[in-house]
Amino acid sequence: MLRRVHPFPLLALACLLASTATVTAAPRREAEEITISSANYARSSRVEIQRAVNQRQDQEDPAPPAFTPPATPQRYLFTRGEIASTDVKFEDLCRRLEPVLAGKGLVSAVNAQGRVPEPDKLSLILRVSYGPARWRDPVIRTTDLTWLHGLVPRAGTRSVGLTAVTQWEQRAGGDDFALGEAALAGEGGGTDAPSDQLDSDDGERATGDYFLIVVDAFDYHDLLKNRHHSKRVWTTFISMSRRDGRKFSEIADAMLAKAAPYFGETTAGRVRFVNRRADVSIGELRVVEENVPRDTPPPAPEPKD
Repeated sequence: MLRRVHPFPLLALACLLASTATVTAAPRREAEEITISSANYARSSRVEIQRAVNQRQDQEDPAPPAFTPPATPQRYLFTRGEIASTDVKFEDLCRRLEPVLAGKGLVSAVNAQGRVPEPDKLSLILRVSYGPARWRDPVIRTTDLTWLHGLVPRAGTRSVGLTAVTQWEQRAGGDDFALGEAALAGEGGGTDAPSDQLDSDDGERATGDYFLIVVDAFDYHDLLKNRHHSKRVWTTFISMSRRDGRKFSEIADAMLAKAAPYFGETTAGRVRFVNRRADVSIGELRVVEENVPRDTPPPAPEPKD
């Protein structure tokens, strides 16, 4: 026998579910920002690159540069650069990079078996550095462009008169107070601003926390010949501020996707993408009883057969 379902419980449940929460969208306190700085040292002069890097006006959400795929794709091999402790293995990041680079006419020389079947067609060695880092100005290098020089120079000091002053990498920053003191002392290896100006209006002078992905391209044959003195063909430097505790594995694909059109290109200043996500907040739990009669008696029991 089919039993009749009293509508009151369903109506009350519907009212409860429809009114238990208030959902509002509010802007995040801090937006996610991805920046790209890239230079093709083989195609652009040193003056052009320095002018591009020193251009402080960032390009925000620009249209991608025009690109014509080469008739013959360039083949490359990945090699390890400077890798910080992170939750993404080198091999995994390389797999993520491969489809991105393919859009720029770059194809891995390694086959499915992990071999290089046609070494004579190998063009580039791509050195990949990535992970979290304390950094000051996420831009490409304009000097010290050989294989020997990585993200930062080797740590060391040099004598000035009777004192020894630590050499600082201007882009990487570090101890902002020490950088300012070095600048006041006239040290070219530091920064061009005193310590009280390191955190300037653009908010990018002080050292901060970043996720970085840096790809340095070297000519394979030049590398065999000149080894540590081989010069870079191009560099693409991708950064994202570490502000919300997210893991590198969660944002690596977004960083690569934004940088995809710029591998092997020269950017004017930095290219900047801001993702202003919205948070969803749930309001106070409450029951709305406007459509439910207050004196409604409970349903009568079902008659027994």
